[in-house]
Amino acid sequence: SDTNIVYDYRKLAMESSKLRDPPTFLHPHCEQTESLDMLFQQISGARSNETHEHKIPVAMGREFVIPRYANGVARLSFNELCRAFVGAIDYMSLANMCHTVFIEDVPRLNPSQYEDTRRFITLIDILYDVKCKVVISCECSVDELFSDSTGFKTAKGEVNHDTPAPEIFVIDEGGSSGRLTTMLGKDFEWSATGRLDASLAELSAKNDVGFALQRARSRLYEMQTCDYWALEYQPLSLTF
Repeated sequence: SDTNIVYDYRKLAMESSKLRDPPTFLHPHCEQTESLDMLFQQISGARSNETHEHKIPVAMGREFVIPRYANGVARLSFNELCRAFVGAIDYMSLANMCHTVFIEDVPRLNPSQYEDTRRFITLIDILYDVKCKVVISCECSVDELFSDSTGFKTAKGEVNHDTPAPEIFVIDEGGSSGRLTTMLGKDFEWSATGRLDASLAELSAKNDVGFALQRARSRLYEMQTCDYWALEYQPLSLTF
């Protein structure tokens, strides 16, 4: 029935708006090295062999290493971003430092890659919130990215893409890190789910995973458009 239909207004808008040319979501990734190099040079002003390692500060005295960086543009692989021991606070630091992020070799995601998927969704949410521009090479199209959405407990009904996020507080004293959450100081938590005071276990228990998948897919559609690329980059005001 119509009550079980998920309406993706960003996808509908994308279909009626102009996509950036050259495209910024490239697939299959195995054939896109030359296109990625061209886009990187176009956006950063540097050739792929003119990049350098760049370290950015993260809370609690840590550093996040960007292996290939030039003029505000970061180039990282999916493995470096979503299969390493990183979390939301690392992504926030990345988003605060780089106006454009290249994410290479993104696989088709399925429920067996739950941790990887969780990190990828969090990354996209944070980059989107600051209007960071994204270039992605992927094994498949956006439509096929989450290959078994029902396995992620996809929620039914209309998706509200504009639910306001809670305010983020970052303080520079104390704190501890865990696999599921990042504690920022004594009182505030930025969870791996992308929500304050919400652990991954709570997210799963509340069946929010499907909503997060739908939102990430929707944002990936929008992030390919000329309208999105025309938006002003809005870096966070972080103090570590």
